[in-house]
Amino acid sequence: MAKSQKELKAQYAEIIKDHCTRKDGTFDEKWFKYLTKNAYIIAELTDGRLFIIDDPGIEKRFCFDDSRDYEGAIQMASYAAKSQDYFKEQNLRHFKSMIDAYTNQRRNYRIEYGDSYKSNQLVNINFNRNVWDDLHHGDLVSQEDIAIIIEAYELAIVKHTNRIERYLKRYGMEHVRTWTYWGDR
Repeated sequence: MAKSQKELKAQYAEIIKDHCTRKDGTFDEKWFKYLTKNAYIIAELTDGRLFIIDDPGIEKRFCFDDSRDYEGAIQMASYAAKSQDYFKEQNLRHFKSMIDAYTNQRRNYRIEYGDSYKSNQLVNINFNRNVWDDLHHGDLVSQEDIAIIIEAYELAIVKHTNRIERYLKRYGMEHVRTWTYWGDR
């Protein structure tokens, strides 16, 4: 049976306690709270290590380069300031691009396990673009773990969509800021 997010977050908090303990034995409570709060979705991989998806926050500031199409940039900024669909799309873009990266694996990179600086019980996933030099590659991520990671990102999309809907219900587009900037001409 798969663990719930609550159980995984408790397990993550226990792991992070060691990382937040300084060399002199004191405990960094602020760093601990930041790390545990920033863990948006946690997935347990087949080897028992945890994969963490960080909290992306809600993006409310959008800028557009007007160097090639001044009128188009002005129109896009105006559209972005009013469109809830654009707001949702931009705030979910990262999660969707990660699902795409894991689903449509390109030939020019390898998806590898990486060590987390926080603990050996946590894992980072690296997209290694240096496929020609096999000397420095880590282990390839298994298909089972890729499926677990994709499922975690899908869960993150559901959670973040609900969060965005609550934000829009409370604030609407009131706090969204858009602008254009004069790029290279």
